[in-house]
Amino acid sequence: MCENGAALRSYTNLTRFQAPRWQRVASKTICYRAECPKQCPVQEGAAVKMTEYQVSVRRLVEFILRTGNLGAGSHMPRKLRAQEGSRAHRKLQKSRPFGYEPEVPLSHLIPSGEVQLEIAGRIDGVWKREKGILLEEIKSVISTWDYTADPLHWAQIKIYGWIFCQKKALEEIELQLSYFNLETEQVTIFREKFSLAGLTEFAGAVVHEYLEWIHDYDRWLKLRNRSVDALKFPYASFRTGQRNLCSAVYKTVLNSRTLFVEAPTGTGKTISVLFPTIKTLPAKHSDRIFFLTAKNTTQQLAQKALADMAEAGLRFRSITLSAKDKVCSIDGKRCDLLDCPFAQGYFDRRKPAIKEALQQEQLTRESIDTIAQRHQVCPHELSLDISEWVDAVICDYNYAFDPSAQLKRHFGENGGKNVLLIDEAHNLVDRAREMFSAELNSTQFASAKLNTSSAPLKKAFTTIETAFRKLTEGSEATSVLDELPSAFLKALEKFVESAENYFAELNGKPIPESLLDCYFNAGSFLQIAELFDARYRAIVENRSDEMTFRLLCLDPSSLLQKALERVDASIFFSATLTPLEYFRTALGGEDTDQTYKLQSPFPPDNLQVLIASSIKTSFRHRAESAQEVCRSIANFVSAQRGNYLIYFPSYAYMNEILPGVEELAGDAEFIIQTSSMADAAREAFLHAFTAQREKTVVGFAVMGGIFGEGIDLIGDRLIGVAVIGLGLPQLGLERNLIRNHFDAQGLEGFDYAYLFPGLNRVFQAAGRLIRSEKDRGAVLLVDSRFTEERVNRLLPQWWNVVPCSNELTMKAELERFWSAANLI
Repeated sequence: MCENGAALRSYTNLTRFQAPRWQRVASKTICYRAECPKQCPVQEGAAVKMTEYQVSVRRLVEFILRTGNLGAGSHMPRKLRAQEGSRAHRKLQKSRPFGYEPEVPLSHLIPSGEVQLEIAGRIDGVWKREKGILLEEIKSVISTWDYTADPLHWAQIKIYGWIFCQKKALEEIELQLSYFNLETEQVTIFREKFSLAGLTEFAGAVVHEYLEWIHDYDRWLKLRNRSVDALKFPYASFRTGQRNLCSAVYKTVLNSRTLFVEAPTGTGKTISVLFPTIKTLPAKHSDRIFFLTAKNTTQQLAQKALADMAEAGLRFRSITLSAKDKVCSIDGKRCDLLDCPFAQGYFDRRKPAIKEALQQEQLTRESIDTIAQRHQVCPHELSLDISEWVDAVICDYNYAFDPSAQLKRHFGENGGKNVLLIDEAHNLVDRAREMFSAELNSTQFASAKLNTSSAPLKKAFTTIETAFRKLTEGSEATSVLDELPSAFLKALEKFVESAENYFAELNGKPIPESLLDCYFNAGSFLQIAELFDARYRAIVENRSDEMTFRLLCLDPSSLLQKALERVDASIFFSATLTPLEYFRTALGGEDTDQTYKLQSPFPPDNLQVLIASSIKTSFRHRAESAQEVCRSIANFVSAQRGNYLIYFPSYAYMNEILPGVEELAGDAEFIIQTSSMADAAREAFLHAFTAQREKTVVGFAVMGGIFGEGIDLIGDRLIGVAVIGLGLPQLGLERNLIRNHFDAQGLEGFDYAYLFPGLNRVFQAAGRLIRSEKDRGAVLLVDSRFTEERVNRLLPQWWNVVPCSNELTMKAELERFWSAANLI
């Protein structure tokens, strides 16, 4: 019995749904008797096993009631206004009289069949007056606001009023919307009295429609979980070490931990992380899985793994997100929400589009585009809305980590309980540096200034020009700052504010692209400036034609760590995470996070690695060693007919060596990577690597480029890879700043800035060779430094490495290897 005399019934809350995201909640006992005022009544009788879902008040009204155009209805177009809005809230709340209570949490539970919906939120203020209670919601606006109360704001406070009246047994309540102008500090108030009956009718209609979505989703999850429980590994057998890797991933996700995995190419990394993570879902109740990639090619591997599991009986919804410019329905035009027919009326048509999309289980760019065209909605925004209702999202790193692209609906506050699977994680260190860095140049602002007639905006442009000049006064061509100049940031803030006012004055007229570029770049710069600390440097360059100001992130580990703290579990995996301890630290991991290193599952005799140990390829030795490099490559590709890839650290070095190799190995067919290859040219390059060619094919490519990783040339499509040099990043100011930063911490700065990134490119290039248990081939490493202890100790343990101090030794070793392979 409960304290009110009603019978108790025990049930297990499996999960909590949150906008619509999942969050684990504890089992608990709830009273269901109608005479108990603490819960809504449900039918007496059989035991009830319920799933609890949670939605915020704001999310509820926006999903059900929002209408109109994409990008409309907001008087706060810049994300950076959030902090200003919070300050405005606090200022207004402090000005309220005695009896006013700010930030009051409210929630209400609604049982419905096999689900229970909790509506929760925090009302800005509750004012207990003699003439009755008043609830207040505070909204921040800028000077272009039209002094009209937003219907969604009224809907939000009416839901709060309904909940509050039920909690306090009130028959009526007064509700107030207060709009605070951030620029003038003027407060505009809208106040109205509502009856409980009226609020109940309004809220009931909203909640009823939302519950229809929840019931559909709940039925889907039960179907999905039954299929997951029954799912077996989708292939005939596990490869060597694959079962153990699956076990390590399963335990990591189940225990909400982080794991760093190095598994050689060909071990089946994609299925080895996806399969066990999916198997945790019925017990773990994660919101969704994010499969994060650096390239589209690895997204396709994830799609294939999910398709293979679907053939084995898995019922599972996934979506692949693409960049906005890749899916835009208006070809050749920049995204302009005010002029786009797919943005106009988007919220009037999105719910039917989402419902149709959810009838499919594997949503790709093509299928989303088809649905978007049918419903005349923006395909990019539709894909983001769909992502809240699926089990897995396949997307670029940016969507999880980049401050300017991060999906706040998934990774913001209360974003849910997500699992990250970070593929090719070795790429994330440098990508994160780019994400958390920002740059502005004076030329861009000078050009945009010419395209505006607004006097306030021109004045803001002039202020920025002055700020740029002050940055470079009395300084050298390049200067490095440890602190940010406040005057420059204030000039940027004033420009952004002026630009927003100007956009509003245009009232739907086209905005010059140059001005938009400046606006977004300034906003991103200010956003990164908020992160600036000892792990950053500010770089000012003063050239004759322009000035640039760059905020360089030297070490993104702490920022990545903050992102990881917002998710439930993370798996970092790659064929090349050597040394593992370095990558664990660089990627935001902690010393307690587990690492896992898988040995190659393929016979070691299938791969022969040779080091041309007498050749020096460092920049100062390149001219004198060029002929030796040419001969070593020619001897390598002439030892056995087949297809070869030769990797260089730069295009310049590649083009320097190419003529000599063509002359020495003239019978071969040469194909060359260029710096700007279109998709068709890329496909033609790879298509040249077909098996059983009558002539030897030699491809010249650049390490770390489009052919340096993520390509599969199985069997005789590739029999040899040569890597020229250590692949070290080019010497320069930024890399040296990174080196100095880690040196100052007592670490090996050269290794962090140059050696580890360089060797990673080498390992990735060499990893193009052995892709299956039947592949055989040879790798040639051309650089004497490969035999040095600091480098040699980092080479994969399963490599059969033979140093060759001269051409005769290399030829003999190649003949022995190919003879043993029965190919000569």
